[in-house]
Amino acid sequence: MPNVINMNVRLPYVNFHTHLPLVSAGDVISVVSLMAGTGELVARPEYCTVGIHPWQLTETGLEALQRQLLDDLHRLRPVAIGEAGLDRAIAVPLALQQHALSWQQELALELGLPMVIHSVRAFDLLLSKPKKNITSVIHGFSGKPPTAIQLLRAGFYLSFGKAIFDKKSNAAASVKMMPPERLFLETDTSEIDIAEVYRWAAMLRGETEESLRDSIFRNFVRLFNSK
Repeated sequence: MPNVINMNVRLPYVNFHTHLPLVSAGDVISVVSLMAGTGELVARPEYCTVGIHPWQLTETGLEALQRQLLDDLHRLRPVAIGEAGLDRAIAVPLALQQHALSWQQELALELGLPMVIHSVRAFDLLLSKPKKNITSVIHGFSGKPPTAIQLLRAGFYLSFGKAIFDKKSNAAASVKMMPPERLFLETDTSEIDIAEVYRWAAMLRGETEESLRDSIFRNFVRLFNSK
């Protein structure tokens, strides 16, 4: 990852979080999100994250997932751990989810990696014990501005996706007030073009697309400066 940004070059879009098997090419850098134990890939993405997703958890399967994640970290050389997190909308016991998240946070600390966080109706738990010594990005944020402010004060970055296309949504309201130095954009599982997400976000924020590309690329360089 370059330490100096050449302002004479058109900066790429950064798609911070996608599950689609894309590779970084042309004017898009894609950070591909993989679940632990994904298996062999046709080609290792230039930028990827890997983690134990709450949806993967079972009472008897955590140890196997932990072994798979350790193998994936060695094999894939991800830029971050995740997505990992907490989800109150699924049947997996919350205590098990918290244990898996805590283990991955300790691993991130040990390896000096940031984390990508999945959170569904669980921001209160993340805010109750924030890990200020880990840089964490909450992906797919669609909460209200007061929640965004709380998370920003706790040190989180926030990444926004297709939810911002509803002008009346919480996501649209929140992306408008985001400080540029803590903002990312993503497509997640959607096939929407990341350029469209940037154009819409720039319109909502009242800034140029070029300015938004610049700030998000700077965030990308800062977050993954060891790549």
